Amino acid sequence: MPVLGTIAAATARGFGFSSIDTLGEQEFTSPGTYSFVVPTGVTAISAVTVGGGGGGAMTIRYNVNTNPASLITAVPIGNPCYAGGGGALAYANAIPVTPGETLTVVVGARGSAELLSSAGGTGLGSAGGDSYIRRASTDLVRAGGGKGSASGTGGAVIVGAGGAGGAGGNVAWDSNYATFVVGGGAGGAGGYTGAGGAGANGSSGGNAGGNGVGGAAGGGGGGANPVITTTGGIFYSLYQGGGGGGGVSIYGQGSTGTGGAAGTGGSHSSTVTINGPGGGVGGSGGATAEPGNSGIGTGAGRGALYGGGGGTGGSRYTDQGGGVKFYTTAIGSDATPGAVRIVWSTDATFTRAFPSTNVGQL
Repeated sequence: MPVLGTIAAATARGFGFSSIDTLGEQEFTSPGTYSFVVPTGVTAISAVTVGGGGGGAMTIRYNVNTNPASLITAVPIGNPCYAGGGGALAYANAIPVTPGETLTVVVGARGSAELLSSAGGTGLGSAGGDSYIRRASTDLVRAGGGKGSASGTGGAVIVGAGGAGGAGGNVAWDSNYATFVVGGGAGGAGGYTGAGGAGANGSSGGNAGGNGVGGAAGGGGGGANPVITTTGGIFYSLYQGGGGGGGVSIYGQGSTGTGGAAGTGGSHSSTVTINGPGGGVGGSGGATAEPGNSGIGTGAGRGALYGGGGGTGGSRYTDQGGGVKFYTTAIGSDATPGAVRIVWSTDATFTRAFPSTNVGQL
């Protein structure tokens, strides 16, 4: 539920005020639709919105073959296929309002991952929702949600200033096993003055995610391709899922987030560590995303608050010999929802304006 934040008296005096009613703010951080009633004495507001991130893809359907005469081939869901894009960040300042009027606030939902199944699931992650503030039918500020894994496009700044979300990286295709295998990294949330970092494409060597621009968040790294051979002669080929996209905070512009590290591969043994691709680092104090799973894991990293996209799942190929082969996969990861924050001052000499004028957390 949204939380109404007002500064304490000591904080107000620190700003040179004697009344706790001079400054105020309200945050909306759970997806849904809300009503914001303009407080008494408030004639202008400033606001920041972050769209929800897009969900990541499941790269192949789960397939098992125990009969060499009827090999079940892993089922690709299309080429290309992407990790989720990051949500955009949009802000607007000095929005004229009337005390007592009601504005509509919408917080965009996260994009979610979906199973690929015979029951009709596409395996593609869904798009994140837009976050916005509206008077009647007019948007006062609006940030687009990141697209799901059919395109992986980052969300756009629709109304206001700010930065677009980063794009999700593509998964890598392995023609030897006729399946998508290496997960792509997700896009980071947009920043106050620049776009979120792009997620890395999956590759057998691993790629690092892109850095954010101007207070944005970085994307996750692509997966790597470790190989395991057991003493029993069973062959394993493991392809990691991509890292999640970094988030962005709603408390003003800070340092730029960096991209997640690339995954590392190699032959697995008790003495070798296989590092999963890193998650994007949050921008402006936003959260850092989950990495893709390390070791023998193929899972994707979840996006980080607010607006980080979800990574795509990896896969695992097993050949036990004698025609007995297994394909397994991990579902892509969910993204994170967006957020809306409104701030105000009733003192005409004290400006509160994004990206960085007196908009820190009170």
